[in-house]
Amino acid sequence: PQDGRDVDSLMKNADLALSRAKQEGAGACVLYRHELHLRAIERNSIERDLRTAIAKRELTLFYQPKVDAVTGRMTGAEALIRWRHEERGFISPAVFIPVAERCGLIVPLTKWVLDEACRQNREWQVQGLPKIGIAVNVSAIDLRRTDLTDTIANTLIERELSPHYLELEITESMVMQDVDMVIGTLRRLRSLGISISIDDFGTGYSSLAYLKRFPVKRLKIDRSFICDVADKRDGNVIPKVIIDLAHALGMTVIAEGVETANQYNILRDLGCDEIQGYFTGRPMPAAEFEVFLRNAPAGKPDSDAATPPGVAARSTLAGLRGSAA
Repeated sequence: PQDGRDVDSLMKNADLALSRAKQEGAGACVLYRHELHLRAIERNSIERDLRTAIAKRELTLFYQPKVDAVTGRMTGAEALIRWRHEERGFISPAVFIPVAERCGLIVPLTKWVLDEACRQNREWQVQGLPKIGIAVNVSAIDLRRTDLTDTIANTLIERELSPHYLELEITESMVMQDVDMVIGTLRRLRSLGISISIDDFGTGYSSLAYLKRFPVKRLKIDRSFICDVADKRDGNVIPKVIIDLAHALGMTVIAEGVETANQYNILRDLGCDEIQGYFTGRPMPAAEFEVFLRNAPAGKPDSDAATPPGVAARSTLAGLRGSAA
C-alpha cells in the first residue's frame, strides 16, 4: 500500500478517510490523501490552542446591529465570537467552531458566549443606554443538552438580565434533528421569555407542518438569497415567499448579509421587517458598538416601561429562579 509505512499508519490514515466520509454524508466514499493528514494536524493544533484560549479568556465578542427596515432604527444585535490568535491573528469561526463541535469544546464555548453577551448587555443597560435584545448562536449539540434551559436561566439570574433581551439563533437543519425533542427544548426556553429565531432559513429541508409547531419568533433569510435580490430578475421570488410565509405564521423576518442600498430597498419593499449586514453596520468590538448604541436609539419600546424601574426585571428573575431550582 502507498498510504502508510506500517500497519499503524495505514489504520490511522484509513480512520482519517472514514472520518471525512462521515462528514460528507451517508453513502460518501473518500480515498486517503496526504491532504487529510495535514488537515488533521491543523485541527489538532486548533483544538489545543482553543482549549488554552477558553481557559485564558482570549476570545472576544463582536456585535452587529439589526435595524427596522422601514424606520432604520436599531432593534437589536447579534453577538459574534472572534478569536485573535497571538501568532495566527484572527481565526475564522468557520474554522474553529467545527473543531469545537467535534472535540466537545462547543459546550464551554457556548456557555462563555452566553455569559459574556448577557454581562455586556446588562452593563450597557446600567449605563442608561437603549435597551436592545442580543442574539446568540446555539449549536445542535447545545440544543440536545438536557441542562440547556437551566444553564441559560442561571446565566440570566447571575447577570440580572431580563430574558426579554436574549434571543437564541438556531439553524434550520438543527430543528429537523429529533423534532419532538427540539420542540420541547424550545418551548421551555420560550416559557422563560427568551426569543427564538431560525437562522439561514431557506437552505434546509424543514417541513411547513413542523414549522408551525416550533415556538419561533423570527426567521432569518439566508444570505445566499440576498445577492440574487438585486442581481437577478427573478431573485426576489424566494425572499418574497419566505416573507409571506413567515408573516402568515405570525413571525417577523430579518434579512442577513445585506450589503447595498439597492438590496435594502428591495427587501424593505418586499415586506422584510428587519435588516442585518454591512450596509447597516458591520460587526464591531464592544467598545465601538457602545458608541454606535449611544448614537442610535433603539427602535422598540422597553418591555419594562409599563412598570416601575426594576420591578418587571425582578419579577421575571424570580420566575427564573423557580425554573432553575
